Amino acid sequence: MAFQITTPTAATLRTVTPRTKIHGDLKVSAISLGLSITGPNTLLDALDGGKLRNALYMAAPDQDQLPGVEPGTPLLRARGIELVKLTGTLEGWTVRFEHGIDDDSAIVLGGSKVDAFRCRPMEGGSVELLFRVGTSDISETEGGALFGMLGQEVMLTITAPVVATGAPIIDGSAEAFKRDHPEFADGADAGDLFAQQHGGEAGAGDDGASDQHAGDFGAADDDSAGPGAGSSDDAPFGEAQRGEDWPFPQGDGATGGEGGDAGGDAAEFEAGAAAALAKAGVAPRGRRERKTAGAVE
Repeated sequence: MAFQITTPTAATLRTVTPRTKIHGDLKVSAISLGLSITGPNTLLDALDGGKLRNALYMAAPDQDQLPGVEPGTPLLRARGIELVKLTGTLEGWTVRFEHGIDDDSAIVLGGSKVDAFRCRPMEGGSVELLFRVGTSDISETEGGALFGMLGQEVMLTITAPVVATGAPIIDGSAEAFKRDHPEFADGADAGDLFAQQHGGEAGAGDDGASDQHAGDFGAADDDSAGPGAGSSDDAPFGEAQRGEDWPFPQGDGATGGEGGDAGGDAAEFEAGAAAALAKAGVAPRGRRERKTAGAVE
């Protein structure tokens, strides 16, 4: 439990110290306020993990115990303790001083640092809690108003910063998918959902699922696939488009699947290559004679 005072509580403004604070490359006005609150020792429950009060105070030996009610701790364990310094710093707290006759006149110090906690235990269950408030979220007018309250009783509240809630965590588990889409809870997969949303007919296991990406991309190119394998006219590389000796025509007179002169194409290519070499000043190297398919050496 963080230290907070959510209802207006009387406090004494003990010190007002104007100062400057480095904010980036600029010096900005800031202020430090020394405050003290005298109240029940339960104020200590929000400090040091709630252990401080029981370390300084104890219950009366003959005190009646009421069911469901935590016993009070009015007695000091050691009367020789005058002041106890506490560790801990609160960053980003909002300190509000009631000032004037309406809420618009209140002095609100946002982004405050609350630290330098000390407590002075007193017999009977009371405690004086002293602390410091520092902030640069203050105007000259507000600083002057607080200086005019020096040594006086003020009404204040101290509240913790509001933690912004993040985006909801997305549950990507299969159980969450089934909860969100009960129509697929009987075993259908996400592919069925995609097909349904995008106009498909069936899942991956149905014959109509592949219509969106039709085409025989998996047909074998060798003779072992059978005479009909890969020979569809609609296939990207069917025999009707490949030709008998696709992709490497053999012999100078080999023809493609559409009756084109493969030898002429090769001669044209060689002539163009020779012209390019001549233009570049490169002498062509000798090459071995081309072999006709099926020739025996």
